Amino acid sequence: LSAAGGEGGGKDEDAAAREALKFFFSDDGSFFRTFMLDEIADTVDCVSRDVLFTIGKRFGLDPDLLMPGSNNVLLLPGVGLLRSLNPPLSKKDRENVEQIFKFLSFLQGRGAGGANVGVRGSINQIAPVVNEFRRETRDFIIQVILRLSEKRVARGLKYLTT
Repeated sequence: LSAAGGEGGGKDEDAAAREALKFFFSDDGSFFRTFMLDEIADTVDCVSRDVLFTIGKRFGLDPDLLMPGSNNVLLLPGVGLLRSLNPPLSKKDRENVEQIFKFLSFLQGRGAGGANVGVRGSINQIAPVVNEFRRETRDFIIQVILRLSEKRVARGLKYLTT
């Protein structure tokens, strides 16, 4: 899956990716799959929250400046209900996101001194192999979306009960 295999990836790399995915989606890969599900859901959650705050601040909607210490229910980024659904990132959240980005760089071949093929190049290299696991991949993505939904619902319920 690295850039070393050239434009279309080598047969050895395709075979390795196929075996990795076969393990990932097998019963034996259940622990690793659950771990990755949690990590991916946490990272997507953190990145989406960070983007929301960044966009809000670029448009002058800094909740700390608008209403310091206020606990109102205005639906502005970082205020009231929306703040409970999208809390600011903690230091640990930022560290987790950075670790996932390092891991993704490693998978793309950059962490081991490989060339930077970028996300699109990586997707193009792995797409034919992932296509063989289309059903399993779809089910895994659905699980990630469900996990993200659970996080939002739990935050909303916590806000409404406090």
